[in-house]
Amino acid sequence: MRYLLIILIYLFASTASAQIPEKWFSAALARSDSFSIALSEAQNAKIRLQRLKSDPLATKPLLLEASTTLELAEARVIAARLDVRRSVLQDTFAWNSAANALDLASARANLADANARAANARFKTGAITNSELNRAEADLRAAQSEVTSARSEWLAASEVLRSRLGFAADASLPNVATPRPQKIILEKSIENNLRVVETRGSLARAKLDLTIKDNEFTAPVEINEARRSVANAERNLADARNVVKTGLVNRWETYQSTVNAITARERGVQLARDELKTQSDRFSRGLVSQLVVLQAKVNLAQQLALFEEARQRFSLAVLELAVLVNVDVWL
Repeated sequence: MRYLLIILIYLFASTASAQIPEKWFSAALARSDSFSIALSEAQNAKIRLQRLKSDPLATKPLLLEASTTLELAEARVIAARLDVRRSVLQDTFAWNSAANALDLASARANLADANARAANARFKTGAITNSELNRAEADLRAAQSEVTSARSEWLAASEVLRSRLGFAADASLPNVATPRPQKIILEKSIENNLRVVETRGSLARAKLDLTIKDNEFTAPVEINEARRSVANAERNLADARNVVKTGLVNRWETYQSTVNAITARERGVQLARDELKTQSDRFSRGLVSQLVVLQAKVNLAQQLALFEEARQRFSLAVLELAVLVNVDVWL
């Protein structure tokens, strides 16, 4: 546990983007059987180690086994927390994406309705043909069908999230900050990775076994076998660390791309908002029709949906970094 806690305060210095409300995560955590089991195992391991430490007859192998078991159990608690957070993130983002899709479909339906009404008015004056009117009305029906489909998907996503949390989600996702990582601290957190913790414990046991056997009263074949076990454990630990280091490089690149995407999408939203304001002002002065304003609203809804998707990818990228080094940065 010494590796798991000392870096938490320093791991993530600045924040950005959207994240799930902590009360949602707490609710999902309380409903997670896997987390409850991991927590129980860690508590039992801690009690066993405390008892052995107070037992004057406890041997070094027993104490080491209890200590490494506790360290691994505590690491699994963190892993279980992160697994629950991933599930909540995915369900929350699916729900939020469905809500954005519904907003976009509604904006498109409003535009299609205005287009259909305009087509009817133009048809009555002979400005367009019957086929053009039919096309506008067909577009409206398609847009209304899209709204119905989007609403169904949002309701389905809401039900999945409700099952995860145990209660219905709020109408909109609060803007809670997602931690932003520092690469140098992530690199120092490799020892928290589950596989590294496990192989480090195996190495400690192999070394103790060699220490106990490396004397004149032990057969040379047993000593050599113990030495081979140490060498194998050292290779396994080195391999585990290298796997995490490689994974960190790849996941960091993914994370950086999500940061850049957010910046680009923020610009798109701002441009769409400016355009809507411009067209609304022009409409109030009688310079453009309502259709132009409605089209600007559709464009804004599209940009907002893309922006939310970028923020979601950012949050998931941060989570994957946390999972790799097995540190719950939200504690």
